[in-house]
Amino acid sequence: MQKLAGATDNGPTMLLQIASSDILIDGLRLMGTEYGEGIQRNMTGINVSGLSSKQRYANITIRNSWIQRYRGNGIRIDLAKDVVIDNNRIEDVTFGGIFFVSVDHALINNNVVEDIGDPEVGSAFHPEPDRDYAIAYPIVVTSEATEEYPHSTNILIQNNIVRHNPVWAGIMNHGGDNVGVFDNEVYDCDFAYALTYSGHITDHPLASTRTWFINNYAEIAPRSAQWFIGPNEGGSINHAAIGNVYTGTATSIGSNTSKKPSIGPMSVWNQDGLVFTYNSFSGPFDADNRAIRWSTMDHRDAAGPILNVSRTGNDLGGGIETFEFDTTHCGETTPEDCILAPPAAAPSAPTNLKAIQTGHGVLLTWTNTTGNGHDSFYIEQSLDGVTEWTRVAFRPPDDGHWDFGSTNPHWQAFNPLSYLHREAINGFYRIRAQNGEQTSPWSKAVAVFP
Repeated sequence: MQKLAGATDNGPTMLLQIASSDILIDGLRLMGTEYGEGIQRNMTGINVSGLSSKQRYANITIRNSWIQRYRGNGIRIDLAKDVVIDNNRIEDVTFGGIFFVSVDHALINNNVVEDIGDPEVGSAFHPEPDRDYAIAYPIVVTSEATEEYPHSTNILIQNNIVRHNPVWAGIMNHGGDNVGVFDNEVYDCDFAYALTYSGHITDHPLASTRTWFINNYAEIAPRSAQWFIGPNEGGSINHAAIGNVYTGTATSIGSNTSKKPSIGPMSVWNQDGLVFTYNSFSGPFDADNRAIRWSTMDHRDAAGPILNVSRTGNDLGGGIETFEFDTTHCGETTPEDCILAPPAAAPSAPTNLKAIQTGHGVLLTWTNTTGNGHDSFYIEQSLDGVTEWTRVAFRPPDDGHWDFGSTNPHWQAFNPLSYLHREAINGFYRIRAQNGEQTSPWSKAVAVFP
């Protein structure tokens, strides 16, 4: 394993190009030029680019580093596998903070990415004829959906903090399969989280499968909490938003691929098999008081359906849901009936819940007793174990999708059957399994005392 550490650059620009496998970058500081004029030749802090989809650089780790003031990207990774981006600070970058293209098996963990995107300069990096403004990406997973640049796969984005992107989403998947977005915080961005596709590509090959947003927090105001945008023809498959908190904004769901939506709710377009449960919203909402907007409107193509949605337990905070499509594609009487998934089976309760005091909080572990027949777990706490149970966290399912391994020696394995509660109290914990609109009984409560 080759290691780079401690270097500092105070010159106008710097490009650290990685052209090898088995690289550890630890404790590096890179400082470039803040929003220089014109497109600079060296405009990315750290760049990794494999030779091809069959000759990817492997076992790349970038951690404990500070990257700032680049007009392009802070960290860009193309055609690599087994990548760990951990505990870095990336700031004052015009286009992309952490930018993945066709990456296989990666962990983006515990990074702070802030002050990304400049409305004036950024337009030079992503010009499009129908866009009259710039876009930028603090954290993005994407691809070109070609044989040379296939979908990114098996990506975990967790425990990151994103602050201030005035011209697009905080965390975005735009061509990745099996992407887990867990326990992140996004503040002061154009909108918080996004699942999108490229509508201009024939047959929409950038439509993703299985992107799960669980237990994230958003505090933004300008536009929207989250987008779920699927291709019009068949929908985007098997995504989820479970137990997320959206503060100071609303969300939109559907097929509207407009590049500049109005200020408004969370939007969901053209989804098939979406789990949308136990999310919490608080305003201010738009002029129509919409917290969630289900839509199949599109300015490019014919509208597509929203099908097989599990939606229960969402707290709209005084806002409303709107259903902006007709029911001709499903034959149901109301849009609400049109989108609902068939009833799910109730899961059984988790067992063997344990709570162990550690120097960093309370470590909770449990046993899954319901196989793959669940989509999440929910943990609560109480001072006395009887009354005033309050939220601790929602957790991803134990279904084999999120505990994938890696050859990277710095990989931190994800365990869907454990959770470290850092804001722990002395008291009691309990857990249940969830499956769409069904829930298991609560587990037996366990106590934690000094």
